Amino acid sequence: MTNQYVDVSSPSGTTLARRADPSSARFHLVNDEEVLTIDHPDEGKKTYKMQETLAIGGLTKWLTYVNPELPDEPFNQVRAAVAARDAALALPDNGDLALFGRLVLRFKRSARWTEAVSTALLGDWITPLHDGTGLGLPALDQLRKEGRTIHTQLVPLWERRTYGNRRVLQLEKPSVGGGTLRDLLADRHLPDDPLLDQVPGDRRLAAVLQQLAPDERAVVLALGYPGIITWPEAAEHAGSPQPEKDGERVRRKVDRVVRELRRRDGQRVDGPSGLWTPARNGGAR
Repeated sequence: MTNQYVDVSSPSGTTLARRADPSSARFHLVNDEEVLTIDHPDEGKKTYKMQETLAIGGLTKWLTYVNPELPDEPFNQVRAAVAARDAALALPDNGDLALFGRLVLRFKRSARWTEAVSTALLGDWITPLHDGTGLGLPALDQLRKEGRTIHTQLVPLWERRTYGNRRVLQLEKPSVGGGTLRDLLADRHLPDDPLLDQVPGDRRLAAVLQQLAPDERAVVLALGYPGIITWPEAAEHAGSPQPEKDGERVRRKVDRVVRELRRRDGQRVDGPSGLWTPARNGGAR
C-alpha cells in the first residue's frame, strides 16, 4: 500500500521515496488530472501521479490509507479530504464522514461533529487545488479549525460553557421554590413610588429613608448591593465625588435617625409597637 504515487519523469514509474518532505507536498489539477508535487532533499521538486485504481477511488478506499504506519500517510490525509468533500456534496450523512473526522481531523465521533465536518468540507479550504497554489497539509489545519468553529455554533446556548466553566441556563428552567428563571427576572418595578420600589417590604428601613434626602437614600440603599460592605463604598456607588466624607456623613445621620425613631417608639402611650427594633450598632436593620 505504499505505491499510490508514481514519478511521472521516470520510465519505470518509480514510486514515492520515503525521504520526501511531507510539508512540501501539494496536490494540483493539471489538465484535469490530479498530480502531486513534492520536494526531495537530494533530488529537488518532483512530480507524481496517482495510480489509476486510487485516482477513481472514493472516500471509503482513501480512508484505508490513512494509517500512521504508511510512509505516504500525510499525503493520503489531504487526498482523503478531497474525497470527503465529494462525499459531503453527494450525501451529507455518509457514515464515512464520521470516520474521516476521527482519523484525519481527530474529532470526536458524534452526529453533531459529523454535521460540523460535513459543513466545513464545503468551505473554501479546497481553493488552492484549483487556483494553481496547490493543496497541502495547511489545508487540513484550516479544515480542522473551521470544523471546530462550526461545532461550537451547533451547540445550543444552554449546553455551552462560559467563562469559569459556568453554564448558560434557559429562562424556562425550574427554580428553587417553584416557578422558572423567567419569573425571577420579571419586571416588578413600581413606577408610582420609586422609594417602595427599592424597599422590599421592610417598614423599619422605609421609616429611616423617609428622614433622608434623595442622595442620602441612595447611599443607604447601596449598602444592600452585592460586594458593598462599607459606607464609603456605598457613597462611591451612589456617585459621590467624596465617598469617604459623604459616607461618614450619611452614617452619622442614619445613626441619629435610628436613635430618634427608637425613642419615639418607646414613648408610645400604648407601649412599644415592636415594629421598630433596629440593630444597636446604628444600622437600619
